[in-house]
Amino acid sequence: MGDLYKPCLACGTCTFVCPTCQCYDIKDYDTGHGVKRYRCWDSCMYSDFTMMAHGNNRTSQLQRFRQRFMHKLVYFPANNKGMYSCVGCGRCVEKCPSSLNIVKVIKAFEKQGGEKE
Repeated sequence: MGDLYKPCLACGTCTFVCPTCQCYDIKDYDTGHGVKRYRCWDSCMYSDFTMMAHGNNRTSQLQRFRQRFMHKLVYFPANNKGMYSCVGCGRCVEKCPSSLNIVKVIKAFEKQGGEKE
């Protein structure tokens, strides 16, 4: 990943405009007449995403950035007959306030040869 993650603001915009991102959180809301549980959108780019009782397993922005792209380009295809979790729509590139580009990430993966950082 090199320095590709450094301009990332962790705003989550890329994940909210992505048609294949489906991360969510479960929240409990006290209505005054009982507690209602609901599912709401979340982003793997947020520092408190995957927060567990023992803490967060991805503590740096590099780790969150890497996970997002590894999920889309490596883990998802490995478990779904080679189908990528990126449809190439460009919404993430268009809306990113830091102009991060998934194509640069893909090229970095290709150059790296699939090695882990």
